[in-house]
Amino acid sequence: MELLPLPNFYHWVYLLLFGAVAAGIVLWWLGSKKPRPKPTIEEMIQAIQRLAPEDPKTKELLAKLIPYRYDPKAGPIPKTLLKELKAHYSSVQKSLILHLPK
Repeated sequence: MELLPLPNFYHWVYLLLFGAVAAGIVLWWLGSKKPRPKPTIEEMIQAIQRLAPEDPKTKELLAKLIPYRYDPKAGPIPKTLLKELKAHYSSVQKSLILHLPK
């Protein structure tokens, strides 16, 4: 006794339908795995100003960044200052997440 008493033609249709559904699921899964873009320096500065405007560390960082933001001859921002900015940005974000009401 066969499992499905259908002619062979229908088995190919089912196989193609199953393959199309499986391919759709795989393509949807791969499309949802796109990496998030990293924030730029300007986006980090704006977020820090918006989230913690009265923080003394924010004011200190912004004072250090002023010469690099408005003077094209100043050159690139030093790596130590960038690391400090990124660390402060992540700490501000973490503190905001911890203080959100649940």
